Amino acid sequence: MNETARLLIMMVLLAPIAWSCGTEEEKAEVITCPVVVTKGGHLMVEATVSGSVKSRFIFDTGGGIHIISSAILNQIASTPRGTFTAIRHTGEPVELETFDIESIELNGIREENPIVATWPALDAAGIDGILSLKLFEDRPFTLDLINKVIICETPESLTSIAEKGKSVPLKTSDDRGISLDIFADFTGTESVRLECIIDTGSPGTIIDARHMAELGINPDAEGVQKREREEITGTTRTEYLAALPSLSLRDLPGSAINDIQTVFKEKMIYDGLVGMDFFIDRSFTFDIPGRRLISNTDAEQD
Repeated sequence: MNETARLLIMMVLLAPIAWSCGTEEEKAEVITCPVVVTKGGHLMVEATVSGSVKSRFIFDTGGGIHIISSAILNQIASTPRGTFTAIRHTGEPVELETFDIESIELNGIREENPIVATWPALDAAGIDGILSLKLFEDRPFTLDLINKVIICETPESLTSIAEKGKSVPLKTSDDRGISLDIFADFTGTESVRLECIIDTGSPGTIIDARHMAELGINPDAEGVQKREREEITGTTRTEYLAALPSLSLRDLPGSAINDIQTVFKEKMIYDGLVGMDFFIDRSFTFDIPGRRLISNTDAEQD
């Protein structure tokens, strides 16, 4: 779940956006929708809620569940269904009210009768919503941040992409059909394997502090910054800021990025969280039904 502060900062950085999306007739074809990368490192798309309310959403692969503001919810028909307890990457529970609504659509990519949640932080920041991977759990898509588009692939286009690219396994975490997250194995050194959630809602990468020593990071070294930060749940945690020499997808060494500024956080519930800094200016295809992540960037095929 994204911190309130991140959302508030993002609103300052957003510029006016002009949107151009396709038509219903394009559903049988490859569908392309533009994304805007904000200065804060967030992805913004325009989605239509319940067939009529056009809204600006953060596209967040780590969001788990669709979230809409109360302002949007008040404009549409909805049916309360109860509460859902989301678990943050540090283990704290966040209780969300959930609703059934008619639909969410991204340029002809439509999910009927989705479950959505509300979160007060969205209204406080003036954000319409967070679009999760639930829209794409049955639809392979390409996140092309070279050309700043999301592409919903067809079986034919996916076959072509798989033939040209190189894939690694993609893991999923499906919580009762309400929330969906994806994970992949990353490598910080040749021997350190990190199972990380892929989270485009986070501008940066976060790794559990227990891995610092094996990754060659000395918390007392010059250049490593230590700080105490309060989570949105009120818990205070120790963090270290340091440059990780290299981070790559496991078995895809060509995907490495070097000297990535990384937050090392105590007591995460998994090895790490890989954010936008890994995906910016690259192209990857997320085949959730086929459980694979395909690299499309030429330099990563070597």
